[in-house]
Order: sequence, then C-alpha cells, then structure tokens
Amino acid sequence: MDSTQIFERSEYHQRTINVFEVIASYFVDVYYNKLYFSAEKHAYEGKHPSTTMAYKHILSYYLERLTEPENYKKCLNELHMAYVKHLDKYATYNQCIDAITQEFVPEDFLNLRPNEKDSILHHVIKNSNMRFCHTLVNKCIKMIVDMHNEVNNVNVLQNLFIDNLIIEREEFYGRFLLGDKPAGVSPKMIESIRELNKSKMIVERTNVKLKQIIVKKEDELAAARKKIQTLEQLVKQFHAALAAAKEQNKKLQLLADASTVDKNPLDADAESAAASQESQPQIFESSILEERSESRRESRSRSASPVRNVSPASGMPDVSLSTLHDTGALSASDTIQLDFEDDEYLV
Repeated sequence: MDSTQIFERSEYHQRTINVFEVIASYFVDVYYNKLYFSAEKHAYEGKHPSTTMAYKHILSYYLERLTEPENYKKCLNELHMAYVKHLDKYATYNQCIDAITQEFVPEDFLNLRPNEKDSILHHVIKNSNMRFCHTLVNKCIKMIVDMHNEVNNVNVLQNLFIDNLIIEREEFYGRFLLGDKPAGVSPKMIESIRELNKSKMIVERTNVKLKQIIVKKEDELAAARKKIQTLEQLVKQFHAALAAAKEQNKKLQLLADASTVDKNPLDADAESAAASQESQPQIFESSILEERSESRRESRSRSASPVRNVSPASGMPDVSLSTLHDTGALSASDTIQLDFEDDEYLV
C-alpha cells in the first residue's frame, strides 16, 4: 500500500478506484491550480497581504458556494467531461452520474429514484470536499503555496481525496445496511481514520523535506564532479605541456651537439689566424725587451773596467784609490769592479 493512502486499494473493485481517481483528479486540479493561481493574482493586486491569506479566503468562498444550484450544476458538467476523457468517452451525462452514484450504494439498493441518486451524490460531493478542505487549511496549506512546484504534492492530495471518498462510501454502506441509523461508521473508526490521516501527513511532509535535501546534495555532488573534471583536464594539459617542453629541449640539445661536431674548417683556420695575429705583438715586445737588457749588460761591463797605472817597480799598473779620488775619476760612492779573468792582472 502507498504510504500516502489510508485504505488498502486492493480491497476495492478496480472500477471503484478508477471512478474515485477521476473525481479526485478533478477537485485536486481545482484546489491545487485554479484556486492557487487566483490567490497569486489577488496577492499581486494587493487585495490580500500574502498568497497564503488570499488562498484561504478564496478556498472558503469556493466551498461555501460549491453546492449552490448553478455552481453545483457546473461542477457536475465538468465531472462528466473528466469522466468521458479518462474512463468512457461515449458516456452520456446521466450514465456518468449513475456510474458515480452506484459506487456509494450497495448492489441490493441500486434501484433508486433519480432524486435519490442526486441527493446521494450531492451529499458525497459536499462532505468529501468539506473534509478535504479542513485538511488543506490545517495541514497542507504550505504544500500548496510554499512548495507548489513539488511534483509529488499532487499525488499526495489525490490519495487524500480518494480516502475521503472511501470514507463517504463506508458511511453510506453502513446507513443502507443498518437502516435509518445516522451513523453508518462508528465514532471510533472515524477517530482512528483521523489519526491515521494525521500520521500520514506528517510522513508526507518529512518525505518532501528529505527529497529537497536529496536534490540539494545531488546538486552539490554534481558541482564537485564538475570541479574534479576541470582539475583532471588541467593536469592533462600540464603533462602535455611538460612533455612538449622536454621534447623541445632534447631537439635543441641535439642541434647544439651537431654544431660542435660539424664545425666548418674555414672557420677554424680563421680563428687560428686571428689568434696568431694577437700573439705577434707580444713576441715583438719580448724581443725588444731582450735587446734592451743585453745592451744594458754590455754597457755595465764596459763601465766596470779598472783604471790601470804601471807601478815603477814591477811594471804592473798601479791602481791607487787616492789617486783616483784626487783626480776626480772616482767618487767615494762609486763601486770598483775588477775583472780578474785576465792573467795579466794576477799577482
């Protein structure tokens, strides 16, 4: 059984469920869409301070006038159109009314007069809508106004309306089977149904919140996955650029090695000649320096030869320091160098 249902649908004939689904879809469309958009319009025009207040006002107005002759006839005509659209496209208006009414009457009592059928259907539509609106105002107003775009809301409200129709069915069955007793369903059963309905709405609100959380987390997960994909693309681009740089560096290295090995011989000779020209001035300067040094040595050698005087006794040259000083040939600071390499100067 669906968690939004009070009664087990399998306990009822499929024809009954189909008819109840048509009725529920018609009224839920009125409450969820037509009245809501009308409330939005009133709030926008400033007739009410908020959409919620406008919706409550319009809902009360709709329920009060639903069973008025003109509005009630319009409602039945629209139900007939929905019935033709979803169940039997060839059904006439009377056939449609009979098909709806017989779902609330036991088979043994189907032979009813037209006014009795109208009375039963009028009672069903009035009570089921009053019960449904009571639940809307107390428990589902936020679902319609604040969470209007939630897709599951329509299914929840349709199941709620079908449950109300089943309650009406059980009440009428009890009245027919038990005679004229006013209560076809015991007060205990009604209270139990209300408690179940309350628990069901709590579960539905929790489910809606959980769905919102799931959607939010799914969006966050999708954003995280997108970031991961972006990072992966950046890493791939980095590796590709790095590989290209390495390949370029390798080519440049090969070109450098090839230029060193395959150097032009003419360039090598030119470089050698340039080096030779640069070294010639240094050799020329070295030769000049050596010649100057040789000249200085010869000059010193000549200036160092002694003054020779012949001694009267020996016939040897008499070298007298006093004589040299007296004649001014040698000053006190001069150094006398004697060359004793010749044998004639040896004693």
